[in-house]
Amino acid sequence: MTLKTLSVVIPCFNEENTLETLVGQVLGAGRCGLDLEIVIIDDKSRDSSLEKAKALSDAHGEIKLFRHDANK
Repeated sequence: MTLKTLSVVIPCFNEENTLETLVGQVLGAGRCGLDLEIVIIDDKSRDSSLEKAKALSDAHGEIKLFRHDANK
């Protein structure tokens, strides 16, 4: 991470219908010259949110994915 990085944290719990749209909006937003880091934290979703987040992470190197073992 450089000193000029914009980090966006996206908490995720059962967001299969909105996650791709939200990440697309963040990726498309102006950054004012800053590097971008997106951190998605899945809170033990029961839908396909984790699979969608994994696919997004695989497609975009600026996305880091974490998952809680239990819903918090």
